[in-house]
Amino acid sequence: MNDNIFECNLRAPYSLKSDLFSLELPIYAISSKSREPVELKYKDTFVRITPSHIGRATVKDKEIVIYCLSQLMVQLNSKLQPGEIASVCTFDFLKTTGRGASGRAYQDFNLALERLKGTIIQTNRTINGKPIDQISGIIESYKISESKSRRVEIKLADWIIQSALENKILTLDPSYFGIKRSFDKRVYEVCRKLCGKYHTLSIRLENFHTLVTGTGTAAKFKRDLTLLISRGKMLGYRVKLKDQMVRIYKDTPEGKKFLTKDMLAGIV
Repeated sequence: MNDNIFECNLRAPYSLKSDLFSLELPIYAISSKSREPVELKYKDTFVRITPSHIGRATVKDKEIVIYCLSQLMVQLNSKLQPGEIASVCTFDFLKTTGRGASGRAYQDFNLALERLKGTIIQTNRTINGKPIDQISGIIESYKISESKSRRVEIKLADWIIQSALENKILTLDPSYFGIKRSFDKRVYEVCRKLCGKYHTLSIRLENFHTLVTGTGTAAKFKRDLTLLISRGKMLGYRVKLKDQMVRIYKDTPEGKKFLTKDMLAGIV
């Protein structure tokens, strides 16, 4: 095999990984119907995302990147020479992410690859001082095998490779792929990035809106978040909304203590 290609081998122990850039900011759309350019500004960071003719890469599409990045980190952690091209067995990916193996699932997978390749990002964000600049696609290219194994070779964008090399990544909960709704997935990602080592954190609703979706009206976002909260705790966290403030509590003994304390004080 080409030294620049690494095989996504599910037999080796691995954990799910995401780059910090797309955890913090809504690089990926909630819906595949998102076809308009999006501009985001948060603190000192500017991002412009331009979809392809079939739409902007989605949170669900990002699962492909997470899958490949997780396997790339296995290579790095094993002190192996990292490649830039992931060799993915499509069936393994579909099974791992709970998508089934129907003809429609394979078609959706191919469309996801096309959206990832076609979505263009411009930003002033840097990785360890190195500018990301303009990225022509979240993945640079892909090649689908015509063999029965239905393998695909996916060349990750340079900034994703650089994120791995500079360890600008975070581990996701093993049940991440089990989150069904894209909005819920995105809220989990932001909570994961914001809380980090903290057991609780507060953020203004308008800022939380910017980080989770960056699009849509404030009223709709508040309705969607309220619905998520009404269904009970989410994966790894409990989220509360009161007086235009979002309060996040990690689902740990310490996080639960902070939640109980705030509930007794009438803060949430």
